[in-house]
Amino acid sequence: MRLLQASLLLVWTSAALWGQTSYGRVTGRITDSTGGLVAGASVRIVQSGTNIATSTTSNEQGVYDLFNLLPGEYLLYVEKEGFRKHQRGPFEVRVGDVVSIDVALEVGAVSETVTVTAEAPLIESSTASLGQVIESKQLHNLPLPGGAATYLMQLSPGVVSLNAPTHGWLPQARDSISNISVSGSRARNSEFQLDGAPNMAQSGNIAFSPPPEMIQEFRVQTAAYDASVGRFTGAYINMVPKSGANEFHGTGWFSHLSRPLMTHPFFVNRQLYDLRTGPVTPEKRNSLWLPTRTNRTRTSFAGPVLIPKLYN
Repeated sequence: MRLLQASLLLVWTSAALWGQTSYGRVTGRITDSTGGLVAGASVRIVQSGTNIATSTTSNEQGVYDLFNLLPGEYLLYVEKEGFRKHQRGPFEVRVGDVVSIDVALEVGAVSETVTVTAEAPLIESSTASLGQVIESKQLHNLPLPGGAATYLMQLSPGVVSLNAPTHGWLPQARDSISNISVSGSRARNSEFQLDGAPNMAQSGNIAFSPPPEMIQEFRVQTAAYDASVGRFTGAYINMVPKSGANEFHGTGWFSHLSRPLMTHPFFVNRQLYDLRTGPVTPEKRNSLWLPTRTNRTRTSFAGPVLIPKLYN
């Protein structure tokens, strides 16, 4: 029985550790205008896109902590009897971020509101982690050869692909996607996670490469890991899928690739124009470089779930 309890505790602890880096977190200290600590203040944070609210209260040290926040824009509200209501935002919380926002309450009626529109600090001072967040806007606006969102991992300092420059980066090419080196580490020695859960196959390869439309954003963490990660010597790549919103929206994507739009690789040109192997003919070109035509389409649709008389 004790062994079973210990096993369940270990599983629960491991799940909690993985969850710490899957989402964002907002923390800070609440004081009054003189710098005194304010305990028992009501703190509420609301995601702008979904109106999902998370609440807590400040402790005896005036500290509040809001965690497990989905990536997105948020508004922060702080209330305490005898002080004006404080509103902060909108500001952005990204995957794995620990955003520090200290609040100084002003004496007055709760019906009065003090609104602060300044953004959250860009420098994350709560942790020593090094990494970069690839946002949804980058996934939609930057070119993705082959349609694999993980291609943009290379935007992070220290991440180098060991594939050939002409590699197609197809989503199903899991071995090639995982063939990266981080700050000189061995290839295929990075950890991929999807929404905080392990997304690993054998030989250090990613198990599932989600399409760009499915991903809200992902973080490539390259150094100074905390206790929840750091099981590999390379990078820690955590992808967060999109959630629904209050409005219906969708996307459509089409890509065409054929040989007339492509340049000859170096060694193809070397053999093609080598007159010792014969003149340049269509037959010779086709034998050295097979005709290629690839058409890809992707669509996505998202919105709120409506269940009449139950959830609407």
